[in-house]
Amino acid sequence: MCEPFVQRVTCAEYDEAHTAVSRWPTDYVAVETIADEPARVSAGPCRITPLYLAHDETSLCGSWDMADLRAHARRINVREVARLRLYRPRYNHDLFEGTHRLTGRSTAHLRYPAPALHTGPRELAPDADVFGAFVQALGDALDVRPLDAPRTVFHLTGGFDSGTAAARARPALAR
Repeated sequence: MCEPFVQRVTCAEYDEAHTAVSRWPTDYVAVETIADEPARVSAGPCRITPLYLAHDETSLCGSWDMADLRAHARRINVREVARLRLYRPRYNHDLFEGTHRLTGRSTAHLRYPAPALHTGPRELAPDADVFGAFVQALGDALDVRPLDAPRTVFHLTGGFDSGTAAARARPALAR
């Protein structure tokens, strides 16, 4: 029997507990934390009622009632709400930005991104054609897709590459 509070365990005890949880015949929720690793929250195979999760810089919150996490919910995911209203829900975890839904046989890994590997621009070969490579890569990416104006969407951030991608795609969309 596992007590519902934080416990420090040895590697052997962890392996034993992990094996026992994976063999458990009914439902469970397991929260695992390991130093310098992401927190992992897993739901058993029978998770009918979703567990809602949210986190900030210092804590992980969970509840069976989504309303308990309303302070963490930001924007609503319009696409998922439309699916729910049409009675066509998907196994998805992001009804609201900032909260996540954990259902049967699913696992949430909460991890901060790794630090960037480089801090500045790389050195170019003396004969590098950066603009030509960019135009070629953009052309390759856009030419393999059928661009149908009513069904084509771009996420443009306003940066130079977004403007260039939009300018490159414009002739294909104008046809």
